[in-house]
Amino acid sequence: MSLRTTLAAPATTGPGDPGDPPRPGFLRRHVLFLVLLLAGTALRVVAQLAYRPALLYVDSFRYLSNIDSTGIKGSDPLGYTLFLRGLLRIPDLAVVPIVQHLMGLGLAVALYALLVRRGVRTWLAALAAAPVLLDAYILQIEQLVMSDTLFIALEATGLILLAWRRRPPVTAIVVAGLALGAAVTVRSVGQPVVIIALVYAVATAGRGWRRRLTRGAALVAACVVPVAAYGVWTIAQYGHVGLGSSHGRMMYGRAATFADCRGLDLPAYERSLCPKQPVDQRPGVDVFMWGVESPASTYKPPPGVTKDAAFGDFAMRVFRHQPLDLAWAVTLDMLRGFQPTKAEMHNQVSVTRWQFQEGYPQTIGIDPSSVPALVRTGGVDTYADPGLAKFLRAYQLSVGYLPGTVVGLSLLLGALAFLGVGRARRSPLRGACFVLTGGVTGMLLVASLVEFSWRYHLPGIVLGPVAGALALTAIFGRTRNARGVGDASGVGREREDARR
Repeated sequence: MSLRTTLAAPATTGPGDPGDPPRPGFLRRHVLFLVLLLAGTALRVVAQLAYRPALLYVDSFRYLSNIDSTGIKGSDPLGYTLFLRGLLRIPDLAVVPIVQHLMGLGLAVALYALLVRRGVRTWLAALAAAPVLLDAYILQIEQLVMSDTLFIALEATGLILLAWRRRPPVTAIVVAGLALGAAVTVRSVGQPVVIIALVYAVATAGRGWRRRLTRGAALVAACVVPVAAYGVWTIAQYGHVGLGSSHGRMMYGRAATFADCRGLDLPAYERSLCPKQPVDQRPGVDVFMWGVESPASTYKPPPGVTKDAAFGDFAMRVFRHQPLDLAWAVTLDMLRGFQPTKAEMHNQVSVTRWQFQEGYPQTIGIDPSSVPALVRTGGVDTYADPGLAKFLRAYQLSVGYLPGTVVGLSLLLGALAFLGVGRARRSPLRGACFVLTGGVTGMLLVASLVEFSWRYHLPGIVLGPVAGALALTAIFGRTRNARGVGDASGVGREREDARR
């Protein structure tokens, strides 16, 4: 049976058609997903038992330190710190990965439900949701005290609500906007998803500028609410809007990898930021941001100028001077994530940071007992079960990851479906392909502006296959016939949505 024939087969039968076979029971219809869900749950139990009370990385200490700090440490907003503050009212650090594992399982169920509702065959929907359940890099980030799980869950919630119907109602748009706005307070790379969502909300509003204006305004207003509330809280807490304190340094790290200071208009006090090595002998972005050999590590700005402001100004001058070099560096870093294996790459953030280790990973130079939140929640005494940790590492390095090429192909299919290739030209899934593919691509692109890290490609692992499954159904599925029956893209249900 061809792929076209398989995907075009009706996912549901028309109501009242004579001779329709009885629908299979719930368990039989969804057995593949339920098996995958059980396997994903078992893996999370193993991870929780293997590393107790949670895994910690250098950024984990910063998030936890911000709970009791009078200033803002790091480049990220404080949304995740607020999340931790609420969870850790239960004085046990283990509650953080437990909640994050539950978020991962819930997200898999929601993505599967979205695909089935939009007419994707159940076997394809299960396979598209499988990476959330089984990918060991997703599993490891859930076990870590890191912002990624919360960020991905909020972004995915917003995109699911928008894609749930062909024409999302205003209530769905508002809730999606709240989720996407909250995601921006966790990680600033969520901003392009808001733009994609706005375009989608306006484009699917139907005829009439008032309807489009109402839906667009509803999305924007909903996004602003959590961001504004966050801003008011940080002003009250710290005296200024808490959007992070290292953005300039991060921009400098990117610019320093290719900066050519010859002919570059620079203030005298920024000249010392120019790298001394030839471009082909320079270290990676991460070293220029935080390494002791970076000019940033010893830089002293003049009175009245902060370090971060000087770093940011230097970077912007380089970007304007060498826009093609910036575009090439960003494009190359984005494409790195579509490699088939999670390879170690020269001058890039080590992939071992995001892999399970056979023992409990130690963070050099950081004393856990200096972080009050860790002391209060038992995070100072950590433990790794050797047998379970070895199992997780072997699983991750062998079969427990989604090849990056699958993510790349999924996003390519999503783009083709949005452009109307094949039967997608008349498919009601075309808009859903746009919002999911555009949202994932936007997140990956903005993250690549900073540097490449396998961690930054996790949203693609979660949402890329979902966009691909929708795209396959749109491209090869049957379009609406005169009776609206036999449509693998869920057109029968879309008629009701179109009236709303």
